[in-house]
Amino acid sequence: MENSEGPPPEEWELTQRTFGGHYVLNWSNPSVQKEYEKALAHWTAVGVDGIYMKHLENMHVHNHHHIPIILRQWRELLDSLTFGKQPRTILIVSSKFADYLVNEMGMDKSVLADVDLLDHPLLVGSGEEMGKQVQGLRSAWPEGWPVPMWHLGNSDTFRIASRIEPRYHMAAMYLLMSLPGANSVFYGDEIGLKDSYDVFSGRVYRGGQLTPMQWTADNSSGGFTDNLTNPWLPINPEHYTTNVQNQQSRLREFVRILSFRKNTLKNYRARGQHVDVLDPNIIVLERTHHKHKSKRIILAANFGNVSEEKEFPEAYGNVKVIMTTAGPTRTRVRSRGFTLSPGAAFVAEVTLLYYPSPAILND
Repeated sequence: MENSEGPPPEEWELTQRTFGGHYVLNWSNPSVQKEYEKALAHWTAVGVDGIYMKHLENMHVHNHHHIPIILRQWRELLDSLTFGKQPRTILIVSSKFADYLVNEMGMDKSVLADVDLLDHPLLVGSGEEMGKQVQGLRSAWPEGWPVPMWHLGNSDTFRIASRIEPRYHMAAMYLLMSLPGANSVFYGDEIGLKDSYDVFSGRVYRGGQLTPMQWTADNSSGGFTDNLTNPWLPINPEHYTTNVQNQQSRLREFVRILSFRKNTLKNYRARGQHVDVLDPNIIVLERTHHKHKSKRIILAANFGNVSEEKEFPEAYGNVKVIMTTAGPTRTRVRSRGFTLSPGAAFVAEVTLLYYPSPAILND
């Protein structure tokens, strides 16, 4: 057994060791591999779209060269179980694991050929920290690596609504949906669901991010169960206001962002996306159209504490706004620039007056 009491609630990364420790498995042992393959076969038969192998950077093996062999076995098993079906079962690992294999163990990046998605966290608050994360996009997606899958929070982290102010939530979603690759939204983040915590001490429960979904304000369990059945964790006291029933306007905005990613963003190149960070609280992403090089799409979001006014570069001609954040944020887009209040964001299509474009924006 590994002795671990787990990290304090103040940390964002929460490795799940609910009972204080866990057994260390020897993945070089064929018996262990067979048991895991049985689990893969079961969930594939159930019909899951993909399998996420978490915390593989902590995998124990006799020889590190066994790791790519095990990955290959998993890929072959998943492909054999879904033969003739499209799409194939997705295999996901963390960016930490990929970095461990290639940069720490010195393995060739070809060992990741059996992986479909690399899970990348965007676990930051407002302001400069968000900018640093976004500026690292290119290094996070080198040529030849699996497609990145970005997230603002998952089963191992505090929820985004517990980490940053409410006014920044939707701007963070705009940013997430504009990033290259794939993305993952943790259940409840679309309504601002917070971690479950002890109302007497104010401390977040271990695993508090796995709080039950809050559907209504009708009873003490938020519509997740009836009043006679207790869920595995207490519902957050804010469930009377933060629930699906009361957050319809926010859900509509979330659906609009999803529609933008599905129907519009696909027309623009993911590779070569330009990133700019201004002041350093205004984040701007720019992509070029697949067919029309003079056509761009831009995202601008303010993660600072004051309103910001910026000018577009001289090359920008017609600017057509596709969507802006709603609620208390204020967005004003003019022909030659824009103004964003804290937490505001917008997406717009731009036609260049001449090509190529200079730097995205002027300070």
